[in-house]
Amino acid sequence: MSERVFVEHEEADAFAKALLAAHGVPKKDAATVAACLVRADLRGVDTHGLTRLPGYLDRVRRGLINPRPRLFPKRVAPAAAALDGQNGFGFVIGTRAMAEAISLARKSGIGIASARRSTHFGMAASYVLQALDAGFVALVFTNASRAMPPWGGREALLGTSPLAAGAPGGKLAPFVLDMSPAVAARGKIRIAEKRGENIPLGYALDAQGRPTTDPTEALKGVVLPIGGPKGSGLSMLMDIFGGVLSGAAF
Repeated sequence: MSERVFVEHEEADAFAKALLAAHGVPKKDAATVAACLVRADLRGVDTHGLTRLPGYLDRVRRGLINPRPRLFPKRVAPAAAALDGQNGFGFVIGTRAMAEAISLARKSGIGIASARRSTHFGMAASYVLQALDAGFVALVFTNASRAMPPWGGREALLGTSPLAAGAPGGKLAPFVLDMSPAVAARGKIRIAEKRGENIPLGYALDAQGRPTTDPTEALKGVVLPIGGPKGSGLSMLMDIFGGVLSGAAF
């Protein structure tokens, strides 16, 4: 099991920003990415926190993430905008899209923004919280790569595409929902593998379609949908909202 290291969140934020800047990410965008990653860790969503940063930086070095996209939302209806993310950091694209939706909502009462040519945007709740801070309720959808079979199957045909929603709570805590249509996200299984821990039975199937508690074997196979056919249906719905309607890959 690897040793856990604890640092103050300000130090973690500064460290992430420095690494991102060294990879050609502009200062403002580096701050956005770092803030989203650290926020995920602070909220206990360590599957979408700083543990992801080495993978993102590797994708920058391989030309799979554009560190300097130029984002210009296009108005496609009075209360709707579309954004070409130019394969930039999903955190930057998601934050810009939500900012546009908030701006539209202030003018029209409702705002919708879609994005295509994006990359992994981390914890979906980040963008819900952005809307809550501005005083709005929010829904956030994205599609994801194939990692889950339809209920009753063994082949990965569906993504573990998250659904996030929230509403301000006034003087009380806000309502925030951020869920995957899978019993467990692959990121949670990767964390278990790093820590040398088993996963509960029912999380995943191995490459031969057999239930497994071994995270390494699970990562070679598929994760299972939550609630059987309900999880499969939610995944397909997220693919429609996040992929089809935005014109993205699905």
